[in-house]
Amino acid sequence: MNGLKKCPRCGEVKEWKDFNRKYDGYQPYCRECNKKYPKERLAEAESRFELIVLPGGIRCFQLKKEYL
Repeated sequence: MNGLKKCPRCGEVKEWKDFNRKYDGYQPYCRECNKKYPKERLAEAESRFELIVLPGGIRCFQLKKEYL
């Protein structure tokens, strides 16, 4: 192997050390993308859903009306 791998999410070619290991090789996405992706998904979810606190302190999410 040449020691390089392309991340399909960001499209950059990086060294193998920039990818996390898993039991059967390396993860498909680089470490940097793995850090950013959950934050992006959370921001997207917060824009589409609103938090509702029910009696007893139960927290749930409801889809905002513009997405219904």
